[in-house]
This record gives sequence, C-alpha cells and structure tokens, in this order.
Amino acid sequence: MDVERETLSLDVLFVGAGPACLAGAIHLAGLSRAAGLDLEIGLIEKGAAPGAHCISGALVEPGPLASLFGDLEAAGCPIQGTVRTDRMLALTPRSAFRLPWVPPFLDNRGCLVVSLSRLAAWMGEKAEEAGVNLFCGFAGQEVLFSLDGRGVAGVRTGDRGLDASGNPKARFEPGTDILARVTVFGEGARGNLLAQVDRKLSLFAGREPQAFEVGVKQVLEVAETSPLAGEPGTVIHTLGFPLGREVAGGGFLYPMGQGLVSAGLVGTLNRHPGFDPHEAFEAFLAHPYIERLLAGGRVVEHGARTLSVGGPRTMPRLAVDGALFVGDSASMLDPRRLKGVGGAVISGVLAARAAFRAMVLGNAGEEILSTYKKELVKNPLFSYLWRARNFHQALARPGLARWAYLAAQEASGGRGFRDPLPGRNRPAPRQKVGKIPPDARKMQTGIARGGQNLYVDKRTGVFLSGTRQEEDQPCHLIIHEKSLCLGRCTREYRNPCLRFCPAGVYEIEEDSAGTRRLKLNPSNCLHCKTCEIQDPYGNIRWTCPEGGGGPGYRMA
Repeated sequence: MDVERETLSLDVLFVGAGPACLAGAIHLAGLSRAAGLDLEIGLIEKGAAPGAHCISGALVEPGPLASLFGDLEAAGCPIQGTVRTDRMLALTPRSAFRLPWVPPFLDNRGCLVVSLSRLAAWMGEKAEEAGVNLFCGFAGQEVLFSLDGRGVAGVRTGDRGLDASGNPKARFEPGTDILARVTVFGEGARGNLLAQVDRKLSLFAGREPQAFEVGVKQVLEVAETSPLAGEPGTVIHTLGFPLGREVAGGGFLYPMGQGLVSAGLVGTLNRHPGFDPHEAFEAFLAHPYIERLLAGGRVVEHGARTLSVGGPRTMPRLAVDGALFVGDSASMLDPRRLKGVGGAVISGVLAARAAFRAMVLGNAGEEILSTYKKELVKNPLFSYLWRARNFHQALARPGLARWAYLAAQEASGGRGFRDPLPGRNRPAPRQKVGKIPPDARKMQTGIARGGQNLYVDKRTGVFLSGTRQEEDQPCHLIIHEKSLCLGRCTREYRNPCLRFCPAGVYEIEEDSAGTRRLKLNPSNCLHCKTCEIQDPYGNIRWTCPEGGGGPGYRMA
C-alpha cells in the first residue's frame, strides 16, 4: 500500500522496552548530559507501556542495576525481597526429594526477588526522567537499511487502523519511518527485526543454531497458612516430573511477599513437538508436594514467553553498520544459572557506551560499534556465559546421558566431552504420532482432589494475562502452506500446534460433512512466539500485530 509516511530523525533509537534497552537508553542519556551533548534518544515499544510485555521469574543479581542507579532502595526500585536460601527438589509423579546439594551456579543468595513487568515500568519512568523519548504502542515492523544495503538506517513502525483484509479503516494511521544514526535492537527472543537484519546481513553465519525454551508462569495469591505466604527468602527449583526424557527443564516457586508467589515451569523447544507447556505446568501445580505449598491459592496473573538459551556460540554478530544487538535478542541469557536480567542490563550499558563513542566520533560504522563486543568479552558476564557454552546442548540429550554430559562440563569449566557440543534442535523421527504423550494432567489427580483454584484453562489464562488486541486487523500469524496442516502434519504429528500454543490460538474445526479446516484465534496471542519455534515444518511465521495490543502484565 502506497501511503505518505512521516519521518522522525534521532541520534540513537532503542527497540523494545525490556531491561536491556531501558538500561542502555538511561545510561546513554547520562553520558550525553555529562559530556554537554544534546543527543536525541528514542525508544519504541510494541506494548501499551514499558513492562506490559515483560515476564520473567525473576531473580536478579543486584550489581548491574546498582551500578546504573546506585542505592536501589533509595531510588525506589520495586524490590520484593532478597533470597536467603535455595532449595532444590527432584520430583517423581507422586513424591518430592530434596537434594542435599545445590549446584554453585544455582546459588541465588543475595539475589533480588522482583516482578520484571514492575521493574521495566519503573525503569521506563527513569528513562523519561533522563530525557529519553518513549513511544509506546508502536511496533517495529520493518528495518530500514542504508542506501548501500550494508547497514541499518532505522525502523519503520507498523500501520495502525487496518481491517482484517488490510484495508484502511476510518482511524487509519500509517507507520512512521524513524531514522537513527545508531539503532539498538532489544526485542527479546526470536526478534522479528533481528531476523530481517539476519536475512540481509547474515548475522548468524558461522554460529551454532539458536536454541529456545518456553516458560509458563503464574502469579498466585496463597493462603496465610502456606509456608510461602511470608516474606521472600527461600526459593525452590525443581527437576524431573512432569518433564520427560526428551523435554528438559524444571519448575520454580519464588515467594514475592504480601502473600504472592511466582510459579513457573520451563521446558526445551524443538525436541518434542507433542510437548504441551500449559498442560505440563498444570501437572506441576497438581503435584502433591507443590499443591500442598499452594493450597488455598488463586491465580491472579498468567503468562508465557520463550527464552533464547543457546549460549555464546549462538550469539549473532553484535554490531553492524548503524546497529547493535542486546539482551535476549543477542543470546545474553545464561542458561546454566537461569539468569537473564542482569546480563541484559550489562549488554544495554555496554551498547550505550559504543553508541556514545560513535556519536562523538561521528562514525557509526561496524568497526567503531564493535567496541561493544570487545568490552563485553572483558566483562565478568561473558566468563559466566562461556562456562555455559555447551550447557543447553547437553541438556537436550535424553535420559541419563544428559547428566553425564552436564557433570563433565562442570568438571571441565564448560568444555565437557566435546567442545563445541553440537545442538539437537529438531525432532527425531521416533517422536512422531506414536510417541506423542497423553494429556499431562491425566498423569496427576491433584486437580480433582481440590486444586481447582490453581487450574486455569488456556482461554482463562489469556484473560488473566491482560491480553487485549483489536480483532479486526490483519492476522499476524502467517501460515505458509495450509494444506500441509490438514494433510502431512495431521498424519505425522497430529497437529502439534493444538498443544504447543500456550494460549489456544490454533484450532481444527470439522463440519457435519467431515470437512476439516484450520481456525486461528490471533486475538488470544501472548506474543511468546512458541508456534514459530516449535512447528516441526517451519510453516508458521509470527509477525507483529498492531502496536499497543497483546499482554498487559503488571506483576509477572
């Protein structure tokens, strides 16, 4: 569609209001002020406000935030407690065994218990106070490249006010071309704009394949009699049930104070297309031990997101002409320590320093911006990431082999039996129809015993996520070949999209004549992108819907 678009010119543009870009924008504004410069710094966010699309555990090491804000309590950081002890449990279908030893890399003592959505909202306020221009409700739809095609020139935001057929409605507003000397991408896992830059500039050439996990999370209000109802202090991590041989991961319970508990389950993607993360999470809640801890509780918020867990060998090129990549977009999450927020903040700050240097020198070429990667490699963050370079690849091994690989890596500083250890990121033939597991909740009877307040179906979960999206807009889920869904995919995998989507977006309808059709419910979408990652044929492409919609997390 040919329309006239407004153009906005900035010095530096940050894409995504997560901790990486917010930290970078705040730090860059401070550098600009201290140097007497008047840099125009902008940040676009597809959610309605900073934090609306942020969801995490989250246990955060205080150091990176304190280096940016000083005394966190005095600065008003929304801290909900500090971890004093860790507990590690191995779950079987009916029992729980406390492990006598917590691995050192899972020692969370001294970490802050936070809500990532609240933290991002607070950081958004700090960014505005620092003079950063925040544009919320504006989804980055298209990367603008330089005239020579070898660098990034900015981002075009998505059109607003299109109907389902793509025709302008009365309130139509064309997207804006935001031009910037440096663009910092921090979209989170599986970023759409990152993929566009990769297709043009081969960001992942020579890298190991990316790897992902999906997490389903709830914030629950528990009864006063629950051991978790008091002040935060003890955090619980679990392994084993309900995840099987092919799906690695684990669960967590983080008391948040004021009678609130953050509960979640994380599992690997791309290994078993029959994996239903929502049902597995419900089985986790229904486990007798977990159910006792949460007895009398009720769900107050629900959500899901994917994590980029491949480690440093899956990192893209971190700098190109006119652009930098930070946070989960750049695989900064440490899969071994289950930490991503601190690394995101560090990456944002280091990217801000590289962007500032480019502004001072008047040169935003890759050679100047690559000081970001050089500083990152010197940072303690990278030493932790390097120890985890084969961690997810070992975790993807089935059964007992997984633990042998992980033990060898711990003993050898991350090397293990083989370095690099190849990933196993696609389903094996044996995981087709005959091996798809039954409904995970049928493996437990806890829900029938009285845990009804802990159970929400996928649609109720969407409601509890605060998701609001305009229904009369172009569908943002692109199915490349619909005939594949109703033919080969049905025969080989029994349509895994019906299970792996944690929001019930995909349905197969059948009429009285027996004709089947794929039905999409895009307004339910939690923006987790599990479908694009988990589809065994790569037949689904997730694109950004109209800005301002999607989840509205407040406590996640």
